[in-house]
Amino acid sequence: MSTSKNILSVSQLNSSAKRALEQSLPSVWVQGELTNLAQPSSGHWYFTLKDARAQVRCAMFRGKNIAVRSPIQAGDQVLLQANVSLYEGRGDYQLIVNRLQKAGLGDLHQQYEALKNALMAEGLFAEETKRPLPLMPKTIGIISSPTGAAVHDILSVLKRRYPLASVIIYPAQVQGAEAPQSLIKALSLANTQLQCDVIILGRGGGSLEDLWAFNNEQLVRSIYDSLIPIISAVGHEVDFTLSDFVADLRAPTPSAAAEAAVPDTHALRTNIVQKKIQLQKHIQASVIDSKQRLALASMALKSPQQTLQNHQQRLDFCELRLQKSIHSAITSKRTALNMQAQQLSNNNPSQHLQQVKQKKAQLLHRLQKATLALLDHQRQRYVNQVALLNAVSPLNTLHRGYAIARNAKGCVISSIENIEPNTKLRITLQDGTLDTITL
Repeated sequence: MSTSKNILSVSQLNSSAKRALEQSLPSVWVQGELTNLAQPSSGHWYFTLKDARAQVRCAMFRGKNIAVRSPIQAGDQVLLQANVSLYEGRGDYQLIVNRLQKAGLGDLHQQYEALKNALMAEGLFAEETKRPLPLMPKTIGIISSPTGAAVHDILSVLKRRYPLASVIIYPAQVQGAEAPQSLIKALSLANTQLQCDVIILGRGGGSLEDLWAFNNEQLVRSIYDSLIPIISAVGHEVDFTLSDFVADLRAPTPSAAAEAAVPDTHALRTNIVQKKIQLQKHIQASVIDSKQRLALASMALKSPQQTLQNHQQRLDFCELRLQKSIHSAITSKRTALNMQAQQLSNNNPSQHLQQVKQKKAQLLHRLQKATLALLDHQRQRYVNQVALLNAVSPLNTLHRGYAIARNAKGCVISSIENIEPNTKLRITLQDGTLDTITL
């Protein structure tokens, strides 16, 4: 028994199925027989695509089917590109068609894409090869069918916008097997005569087969080699041919080509009037400015006598300033010279030598005085040291009747115990020495 969480509503089921179909088969090409065609007032198409064993419902909405140029009807074999989907309201599996063409056109599209890629690789469509159109052409060439609506539209626009230009029509076939060579011949004639400043090459709208002449490789190369700038205006805005890519300018319609080829006379007149007004204002302002400058110059202009007097006065001022400057310079130099003389006098060698001699004499006197004082001081110190020495000298003791006994080695005998019998002694007295022998 399933739980409530696993139970889907019909809407949920169809929504899930729709997502699954759209994700698994996002875009497909399908070929079959078109039947049950319905074209309501909304502009959408609803039909069935079938083969011998199956069928599928299809819907092609207005924004897409407007690009289909060939009329379609039940029983046509068609090739379409579509997204696989599901109409949730009925649970019907269906195709949402993006592109549709009759089945026989598939080869033409392949030829178109192959030639387009080859010519693009050669550089025939490069933007840097495009030539600028003349701003105001004198003569305009038209290569098209002289009885077609395109020529009538071009002439109407040229007459309305720029009637000053001359028009040369080069008749050519624009549809059918003979059309490419007819167009090439007309273009060659225009380039031989060189009477046109710009050429409009085009025709009205049609199916892919109708416009196929403008995809001819020889025609494309002739357009590329043209000495005259070319505007391509083949079909309607949604139509693109190889002539559009190689031309110097691609116009969505023949009328638009005519508008691109010439300026608007009314706009030119308006522009000229505006430029005239601007020029007049500029000239008027320039004249006023010149008058003002002339008046100022006249006021500033003085007589030669006054100018001479002014220059004379300036000369007098300059002379006074020069005299003052010279006097000031002399005074300054004299002061500097006196200062230099004083410095030289102060630095006289003889005076400096005299000062040195005086200083030397002073230093010598101070040295002598210091030397005598030092000698006196040392002499007094010597006397004091002698007196101190005499005070402690043993010789002074001899004056009081004492004597000093020494053995033969000169050693002082301080005790009788150190004397043996028959020892020679020398006795020092106050006024001499006495040699003796102990008993």
